[in-house]
Amino acid sequence: MIALFSVALFGCYKDFQDLAEIDLKDIPFENPDLQSDGALVSTFTADLECPDGKPATFFAVYPAHSTPSKIAVVFHSGAFDYQDFTNEIGFHSPSRMEQQWAKEKVWETLGMSIDTIDPAEENTGALATALLDANVVQLYPANCWGDLWHNQADETDNNYELESFNRSGRTFAYWMTELIQNPNFPGVKDFQISQPFDVNEVYWIGLGNGSRAIAELLHRGVTPPKGILLDSPAGDLQPYRDHPEDFVEHNKALDRIFVESCLLGVTQEDPEFREECYDSELDTDGTGATNLTGTTAIETLSDYALSNTDGGVSRLAILWSDGDSQLPQASLEDALLLDDTWAESTWVLNTSESGHIFSNRDINASRQIVTYLLDGIEPTEPLFVEDTQE
Repeated sequence: MIALFSVALFGCYKDFQDLAEIDLKDIPFENPDLQSDGALVSTFTADLECPDGKPATFFAVYPAHSTPSKIAVVFHSGAFDYQDFTNEIGFHSPSRMEQQWAKEKVWETLGMSIDTIDPAEENTGALATALLDANVVQLYPANCWGDLWHNQADETDNNYELESFNRSGRTFAYWMTELIQNPNFPGVKDFQISQPFDVNEVYWIGLGNGSRAIAELLHRGVTPPKGILLDSPAGDLQPYRDHPEDFVEHNKALDRIFVESCLLGVTQEDPEFREECYDSELDTDGTGATNLTGTTAIETLSDYALSNTDGGVSRLAILWSDGDSQLPQASLEDALLLDDTWAESTWVLNTSESGHIFSNRDINASRQIVTYLLDGIEPTEPLFVEDTQE
């Protein structure tokens, strides 16, 4: 089935070719290894607010031609942070809970950033280039909430009582899938996309803890795509809880992201909160209630592990390293528990290299990885200096 995929916002509907007419940032995609006859990057504003009060953004990367395309949603790494804006302390500096950081992270992923956002990664834009040369349109949601793609209002809320703002990473990830799969969704949220693509050729790519978006979407019950690429995946977050002395700042962030409340989405000022979150009735003067249950952090995070999802994809590619510098090994190895019931075909590569994110470094490796993801043809030569098939 071929669908029309066009993007327009706030009631203005245009084809990709006409985007310049509606004053959207629309620039050429540039990479020395690009073989396609031109490609574009467009930036769009979504109706979601970042903690800094600015609107969330997403990017579309697409070939300049208008022939039917495959489509991939790419979830970037690094969206993990907390900030106490009152006391000016947090996990990362600069904050990863701002629109600008999220946009720059996508540009880095595309290999088009002037500055290095994450020194632990080597992002040359090889993955985007290989996808473009394989005729794949790409969507890149820019996560400005630092929530590991977990939070969604009234479903998986963050600790609003503590933070006084909503995190919306899972909401944004879900919106990307709806843009592709639900023909009624664009009108509801003022998006309209019109570029031909095949709804049977949808792929999800999780880079680093961007893999959490894929876990969250599957836990939410979203229909799985045809293929998934997990590169350095944070499959299970429980290792952070199991070793709190080693991950102090990580756990401060997790305490704000993974919470349970007596009434999700309702603040203490709301009368409904008083009715639902106290164990006894309030007196007429507002006193007399006992045992405020409130919002508490979730300690058992293994329930949210990637291995606790059902999968159901045709192809699964996993790149990981026993020398990964950014994630606990137990978190990475959770993805290795995915069996043949999770995917019809699975290709796993341990690069045995130090560092983090391996599919976006070298164009030769990226092309072979993309070939497997799209066509099921496994690489026939080593992708890295020292790699082992497992």
